[in-house]
Amino acid sequence: MNRPQDLLARLMNFIAQKQLLACHDRVLVAVSGGADSIALLLLLIQIQKQYLSMELAVASVDHGLRPESQAETQMVSDLAQEFSLEFFTTQLHLCAEDSHLEEMARKARYAFLVQTAQAWKASKIAVAHHADDQAETFMQHLLEGAGIYGLSGMLPKRPIAAGIELIRPLLFCRKTEIYDYLRAQGRTWYEDQSNQNPKYTRNCLRLQVLPQLQQYCPHVVPHFLATASHCQEIVEYLTLQAKAVCSQYVQASFPKYPGIGKFYALLAGQPLWKMILNSALPLIPKVLWPALSRQILESLQIHTVLRAKHYQGLEQLLQQPTGTLQLPDCMVQKTARCLYWLSQLQMPEFEPRIFPIPGMIQLSPFLQLKAVEKNATALTLATIKDTHDHLRVFLNADTLSQALFIKTCTKQDTIQMLGSQGHRNIIQALSEAGVPKEWRTKMLLVCDPKGQPLWIPGIGISDSSRIHAQTRMAIELALEPYVPIP
Repeated sequence: MNRPQDLLARLMNFIAQKQLLACHDRVLVAVSGGADSIALLLLLIQIQKQYLSMELAVASVDHGLRPESQAETQMVSDLAQEFSLEFFTTQLHLCAEDSHLEEMARKARYAFLVQTAQAWKASKIAVAHHADDQAETFMQHLLEGAGIYGLSGMLPKRPIAAGIELIRPLLFCRKTEIYDYLRAQGRTWYEDQSNQNPKYTRNCLRLQVLPQLQQYCPHVVPHFLATASHCQEIVEYLTLQAKAVCSQYVQASFPKYPGIGKFYALLAGQPLWKMILNSALPLIPKVLWPALSRQILESLQIHTVLRAKHYQGLEQLLQQPTGTLQLPDCMVQKTARCLYWLSQLQMPEFEPRIFPIPGMIQLSPFLQLKAVEKNATALTLATIKDTHDHLRVFLNADTLSQALFIKTCTKQDTIQMLGSQGHRNIIQALSEAGVPKEWRTKMLLVCDPKGQPLWIPGIGISDSSRIHAQTRMAIELALEPYVPIP
């Protein structure tokens, strides 16, 4: 029998085992006013005082669906004030009759938590899911036909945004233990009456299905939790295998043009796509695709949760010659050559501009272009050719004016590449380099003042720009991360 006074020690063991918290973490605690989140906050405050030097703040969402919701938010605010913690809140405006109310509320709630965590510079968001919640999740996923990934339930921690983890410190303990702890602390809490409405799936499972199962098997909840834990261990192993597959087969561009993916990632401040050649698809075991999908999404800085329906859609897409699959914040597209994972990040339109040389110009919030004049006679052939990714190049400056022109690519742009015969369409060249259709017109071209392209970053320079034995002056162009001047 676990005693309330033992809960803190067991919590510390769970935190250490799962590596949920560390000194100097900034933790945003999601608190609703219910027993679970009130207990979580009080326990983390105890840990802060006795064990770990970390910073805490409180966030609360008023869903605006019940008359008492404002009073609950006020109680949470008072609790934060009692312990001198920063408090953040928002009120949602949802339609109580919407058939997807639960999902809409969850998305809005987590969006607020992420935005608040980013503004407060939190490293962790702590939520109060406990062991009984895990059992409900297991049952719900089982009924939905989930595979081993869904049956692993909620993880103790997972990335939720760049540099921020969602942690669940109470997954180890039962709901009754939380009540016992709060009573021992002399604390009160609110009971959300909507949790008693069986029209919601989770409520029905908790109020009706689980009690029936417990009549046949009193230990059904521990058994569910043990199965979920076993599934998590298997998923951890498959994740390791997926990482190896990812490093072997997932790439940002075709091997001939390694700089293309790098250029777009620099321009956008994050990777925009990943690809797997169709020839490699049969070599990837079916069981690894869910874990591989998560790895690819994380590499694209997309922190979303995939469901069974998404994995089923991916399985169907892999069997088709071509097609598309819409995932949360991402599109998977199969072409005749490869399977693309496309970020749906929106980039602002680039305004064409003159670029004086020598000099520096900002191309995006993340990328700048630097131009430096060089004495061509001092450049060695090895130096000129040491640009395998074509993100740093040397142009013949003898025939150029003191300015270049930078613009985005159009369907009409052509170029005679270094060492080639005749002009070729640049959009077609980008297609052959593996650039997805959606991003080809986002390519930035460095042109002469008349608009004739001289350099396609990531692919190469024009034949007219080449440096030869008679060249006197050269221009070194280099793309590099933008660093604001203090």
